[in-house]
Amino acid sequence: MGRYLNSTVPFDAWKQIVGTRFFVDKTLLLDDILNAVEIDGQRFLCITRPRRFGKSVMAHMVGAFLGKTADSGSTFDHLAAAKSERCKKLILY
Repeated sequence: MGRYLNSTVPFDAWKQIVGTRFFVDKTLLLDDILNAVEIDGQRFLCITRPRRFGKSVMAHMVGAFLGKTADSGSTFDHLAAAKSERCKKLILY
């Protein structure tokens, strides 16, 4: 997982996805994920969805948000996650 989070691959993929015409903002899931990790003490999360329902997009979103190799502020500052206090602390500028 360290290779995935500490590379530019998820950030580049997320940046491309956010720029599309039919992008639907589901970044509030980040607040739920951070809540599960920080408050509930969850170490492992399993996100299941049917085939072709955006599991890779969600993984790119989490990787772009938590990764430390790129400036995530430019891609997340206009999305719903930027309104969450928990997420604001982690957005890099």
